Amino acid sequence: MNYEDLRRFQRMERNSSKLGELPRNFYDELSQLLASQKAKCKEASSAEETKIFENMVKTARDVFDRREQKILTKAMRFARTNETEKDVITDEEKTLFEKLSEDLKKSRQEFEMLLVGNGKPRNLEKIQNINDIPTINNGQSGEDLNIVMVRILKKVPKFVSGDLKEYGPFEANSIVKLPRKEADLLSNRNFIELV
Repeated sequence: MNYEDLRRFQRMERNSSKLGELPRNFYDELSQLLASQKAKCKEASSAEETKIFENMVKTARDVFDRREQKILTKAMRFARTNETEKDVITDEEKTLFEKLSEDLKKSRQEFEMLLVGNGKPRNLEKIQNINDIPTINNGQSGEDLNIVMVRILKKVPKFVSGDLKEYGPFEANSIVKLPRKEADLLSNRNFIELV
């Protein structure tokens, strides 16, 4: 990789909301490029070589910052929907993406548990299936309904539940409370996920 390649990667990241395709070993090559230019600066002791090095660092930082922001957005989307686009990311970025996604999912679970009045932040176990979701009373006298918190994965039209109440319509990525029975049905059809 040379400075022109680095500038090309910068333009690619600036011109797209998606991650640009970098070589898998991009950061290794970048390290070698910067080390080589730094050595030239020491040998030549020229202002021109120093300026080139400073521009390389500035360009590399810009590429990294833009990719970092895109990876964060990608991790947030994945934490909400479990869906991700097929982007080419480096091994270092894959590790970052996985850590961010895991932490964001855990944080969202903790917050949703807090909303239903069961749980304290940072002290929750992972929810494995719909029966692990805590139930709450719907506030009516008579029969209690088991209500669960769910995330809508794709648009759900209005429907009438077994308790003859209308629910919906729901937009994708919204968080709603539903009776457990209806949540089970929608979950089996991949319309929702439990939070």
